[in-house]
Amino acid sequence: MMQKNGGGFVSDSAGERIAELQQESAVFEARLKELDGEVKRLMQEEDIPAGKTFAKEIHEMRQDRMRLKVEILAVQQKIKRLSLGYGEDAVSLLADPANPLIQ
Repeated sequence: MMQKNGGGFVSDSAGERIAELQQESAVFEARLKELDGEVKRLMQEEDIPAGKTFAKEIHEMRQDRMRLKVEILAVQQKIKRLSLGYGEDAVSLLADPANPLIQ
């Protein structure tokens, strides 16, 4: 069976997977906001003249923040592919070395 999703139709299984991916993205977004708050708090607590710094912790949190942003983008791309009727991990035909158009 098909259901309407935005501008097109997707199968029920794709619709269920899209819902799962949206939940996954929401978890990543929530963690991203937590990290932003933690970084801000640590930066405010720093007292450089007294030698109280959190450079390592802040750096690690910023790296984790960048990783989360990439995870969110990947999930958004999966959602887009599913909503267009492609497989979740579909690859462009132009990236296929067997494609006669790119030889």
